[in-house]
Parts: sequence; structure tokens; C-alpha cells
Amino acid sequence: MNLDLLNKAIKQEIGSSVMYLEQYMATQKSELKSDFKNNALDKFKQAMDLADFAVKMGHFPDLGDGKLDQTVKQMINVDITAENEIIDLYQKLLADSDDSESKDFFENLITIEKERRRLLVCAKGRTNLKFAPL
Repeated sequence: MNLDLLNKAIKQEIGSSVMYLEQYMATQKSELKSDFKNNALDKFKQAMDLADFAVKMGHFPDLGDGKLDQTVKQMINVDITAENEIIDLYQKLLADSDDSESKDFFENLITIEKERRRLLVCAKGRTNLKFAPL
């Protein structure tokens, strides 16, 4: 199997997902709005399916982010940093909100991201566990 073509297909699906997301956001009043949203979600799912297929076939897709040589613990550290950054950003958006709907929206996102960060911290701790052979 040509891994370069598989990587290209995954990147194309991710790019298409972003394109449909942008079209979804730009479409205010149209029966196509939900189609764009569904297309964005479907395209991202296809990218995930392609990545799963590649791994199943013994290949690890390289999407060009330069992080393939990291340990699981290092990847989780990067993830925790990213979660901290988005929490900070959402907190700034919350502070900048002047209506209850916006405040509720960003408070909910902060709660979700804090829970994701908590789960990542727990996962990071599990990377240190040593298991005895059966």
C-alpha cells in the first residue's frame, strides 16, 4: 500500500472537513446549513476511519506535525498544554461576554475542557504503571 497516498487522503479529508465547517458557518438561512454541518462531521469521521485502517494495516499516518517520535507521556503533556491554552482562551471569552447566553455557553465549554484535562492527567499517570506478567 502506498503510504504517501494514504497520508494524502487523510489530509484531504481533514481539509474537506474544515472547508465544510466554514461553509456551515457562512450559511445563515438555508436548507443547506445542516448539509454542510453533516458533511464536515462525515469528512472528519472518514479521516479517522482512514487513520484507523492505516494503523490496522501496520502503518502510522504521518500528517506532518512532527510529533511521531514522542512517547505517550510526551504526547499527553502536549495535550494538557493545549487544553490549558483553550481553557484560558474560553475564560477570556467568558470575561468578555455581556449576556447570559454567551456566559452559559463559555462556562459549559470550560467545564468540558477541564474534565478532558482531568482525564488526560489521569491517563498520564497511567503511563507510569508497571504491570506484572501474567
